[in-house]
Amino acid sequence: MLDGFDELLMEGRTSGGLEEFLRQVGRFQESCAHNSEKGHRILITGRSLSLQSIER
Repeated sequence: MLDGFDELLMEGRTSGGLEEFLRQVGRFQESCAHNSEKGHRILITGRSLSLQSIER
């Protein structure tokens, strides 16, 4: 569980930096999906307002 996503914005990180972080998490999930020994789930929490500046 990755809690406090919105706090990253408060620390002065740019939306581009957050976007790259989410890409890295996505790549990690994809690589683990191909390896049954790395079973995991990722949950990112935070205020939805902090996600508005990031494109889907």
